[in-house]
Amino acid sequence: MFCRVHSFIESFIVCTNIFGSLAQNHVEMKRLKLITAKNDKSFGEGLRLFLNDNSKNWHWQVFVSEKGKRGYFTRTTNTANLAKAKAIAKQEYQELRWKQKQNQRIHQVVFRNVAEMFIKEYKRKVNISARKKYYQEMKLGILNRFIGDWELSKLNRQSTSEYYEMRRQDYTKRQQAKGNENARLSGATLHSDMITFRKVISWAVDNGYLDKEVLIAKYRRDQGYQRGWFDYDEWQRIKTYIKQQIKDVSKHHADVELDEKQQEIDIWKWEQLYDFCMFGIHLGARIDELRYLKMRDCTIRKKTNDLLVRIEKGKTGSRESVGMIGCVRAYQRLVKRNNLRENDFLFPELYKRKHAWHRTRLFRQVMKQTGIKSKTQSNVRVDMKSLRHSYAVYRLLADVDVFSLAVQMGTSAKIIQSNYARHLIARMRSQEITKMRKADFEKLAD
Repeated sequence: MFCRVHSFIESFIVCTNIFGSLAQNHVEMKRLKLITAKNDKSFGEGLRLFLNDNSKNWHWQVFVSEKGKRGYFTRTTNTANLAKAKAIAKQEYQELRWKQKQNQRIHQVVFRNVAEMFIKEYKRKVNISARKKYYQEMKLGILNRFIGDWELSKLNRQSTSEYYEMRRQDYTKRQQAKGNENARLSGATLHSDMITFRKVISWAVDNGYLDKEVLIAKYRRDQGYQRGWFDYDEWQRIKTYIKQQIKDVSKHHADVELDEKQQEIDIWKWEQLYDFCMFGIHLGARIDELRYLKMRDCTIRKKTNDLLVRIEKGKTGSRESVGMIGCVRAYQRLVKRNNLRENDFLFPELYKRKHAWHRTRLFRQVMKQTGIKSKTQSNVRVDMKSLRHSYAVYRLLADVDVFSLAVQMGTSAKIIQSNYARHLIARMRSQEITKMRKADFEKLAD
């Protein structure tokens, strides 16, 4: 009898504990779902008010489904009073609903998430080489290291300037650790970073993750930067030096008795460089536009004695440009030298990138030996892009209309005035201006 009573008491205690825990869970469930928004499909499961174990204040939570992110949006009411917490939760909940009706994002998307979605779509493109895809992924890794956790909606011009400073400081520390005390991050590196940054921002705007484009700060410290160009005497020195190098290469190989095939390759490099410079100074096209130029895109017009060039893959789209007499003669030499057919590239070394580094190296040698680069100022850059700049200056000196020149070069009249015509008069003497206006373009040709 005693055993039965003892077992009955134990079972009663167990049942009491079970019902007590159930009652406690029921109270917790009531505390969890004090407020519920019915028939609210945009916010999913509705509004919930609850308490955390480590906090005395009430929190409210709602499930939000947006493009690019789905999850719970949680905020604290900063009060332990249940009545005040209900009022605060209802008010903030209505503000969220108003934001969604105004097409404003509730979940703040960070730059890293958008960059991951951008690179996934970028890799699926067929017409982009694997090298460019790897390059963009590398640049995104650098951007994510500095601004990956920044909210996309808060990016502005000030944040980009902060990125420049962090990027420069990080580069300086890395180079000082290697022993390079005077190392400085170049503006070209920041320029390539901003190209990738703009692509991600444009993709975010097109896909609805951002309302508008982000303005970026200037990344060049030298505010007085000018584009270099070659005057008439410098251009004559460049042509003379390249012609002399073609003769010297033949003489050098004859004296040393090297392989005839290697001699032909060396001569071919200098001849290709010469014709490339002629196209740059007489056509005004960009280097990347000359890269995709084919034989079928060029037509010699005998009546006007010029070359009609159809640029299909330009920076600003396709256009037609007219090359001067120097382009006609360079085109004839290229066709004869390389035995070009209709679908062959005009400069195969640029397209295949097999001998592209020879072109840059040889042109730097020309600049050094002729003394042109040493005479330039510290804020003036002289390189192969200066051929295009020289073409613009020559045409402006010949009283060509700015709008017509902008259409010819595939740019805007504003760029022509700001980059080419702005420092023209200040940098040239009156005697040179008079001489260049009377000079015919046939004198610039060979």
